[in-house]
Amino acid sequence: TLRPALARIYETVGGALHEMRELIGHLRPAQFEDRRLNDILQDAVTAFEVRADCATTVEWVGEFPVNGVSITQRITLYRILQETLTNAQRHGRATHVTVRAVEDPSGVTLEVTDDGVGFDPVAVQRRRPGMPLARFGLYGMRDRAQILGGSFDITSTPG
Repeated sequence: TLRPALARIYETVGGALHEMRELIGHLRPAQFEDRRLNDILQDAVTAFEVRADCATTVEWVGEFPVNGVSITQRITLYRILQETLTNAQRHGRATHVTVRAVEDPSGVTLEVTDDGVGFDPVAVQRRRPGMPLARFGLYGMRDRAQILGGSFDITSTPG
């Protein structure tokens, strides 16, 4: 009858919920709790410096109070910075990256510049048939910024 099938569905949904809770816990690790945004962003820069053959310069402008931005904003900005640094080195073959974050009454601005080979931002951001809408890279960074009510701008030229 219907009862055994419903029991299997409830068991499957319960298992999926358990997995989701574990994933959410991993997306919000303790490293983001009770820490200033610039300290969290510095973690991303430091990790990048350890693994990449690329010099970095950082500038933090503002107070960056712990409660100045939400944990979701801290995590999102950290992930965007990680992706930006990786792209600069992997695709741009940059030898130097500058990270600048400014916190003021209007919000936070994160700016990353590099000396890489450059690219055509319009061509790179065109949706391609068969490619998923939600993917990492430029789409993911733009989407993450927009979810927070922010913007994501790219200035680059080949060469």
